[in-house]
Amino acid sequence: MLFRSTLPAAAENLGAEPPATDTSSGAESGVMKLWKCSDFELIKKPEGLDLLGQGIIRQGQMTLLIGQGGLGKSTLAFALPVAGVRREKHFAGIPLHKSPFTCLIFNAEASQYRWKDDFLAAKAGTPANFHEDFDSHIHIAPLFDQKSGCFEQGSFAIQIKRLVAKVMPDLVVFDPWSEFAIDEIDSKNVRNSIRQLKDAVWSANPNAAILVVIHGKPGMEAAAAGASNFGAARM
Repeated sequence: MLFRSTLPAAAENLGAEPPATDTSSGAESGVMKLWKCSDFELIKKPEGLDLLGQGIIRQGQMTLLIGQGGLGKSTLAFALPVAGVRREKHFAGIPLHKSPFTCLIFNAEASQYRWKDDFLAAKAGTPANFHEDFDSHIHIAPLFDQKSGCFEQGSFAIQIKRLVAKVMPDLVVFDPWSEFAIDEIDSKNVRNSIRQLKDAVWSANPNAAILVVIHGKPGMEAAAAGASNFGAARM
């Protein structure tokens, strides 16, 4: 199983001032400026950007959770906000910086009976004084109860944006990726799908972190490459 963070969104530099226009070099308003090392050094990094670890899951950033089927990726994605509800300081041995936090999960696999069992098990291991936080901090948007056509291409992004604006989550989970991609094999379509997900989430809440669950199978490489352009840069 692998966590892979994509290149951060502009939202990550919340509060950062862009470098001043270099008039000495002839740069004008509206012209893109090259950033230098000293420009980045001047950025004041806001506190609270990191949700899990140092940049593993971070506000305004997309993270891919990749692994073969049956390893427990979906369980892990659900256990993370549960750990937040329980006010745990670590998750899987990694520092958890915000407890509790609000999570919105778009899920296309689990049935209502599976969610019932998962929540009952989660509450059984959680102090009773935190039980109400499950309703206020963990929200599920399962595809099993969506009206026909609700998540078809075109209306899908609108539905995501609406729910993100309603919940204003710290973390948005898409599980599994194959159900939300236009075509998880074609790299062009992968990039287009990822762009739509980012736009839908961050246009409603630019501070949200995004976690995408990807099953290891043919096409995983295309999905990961299209989403993160990994091999070119790493966080």
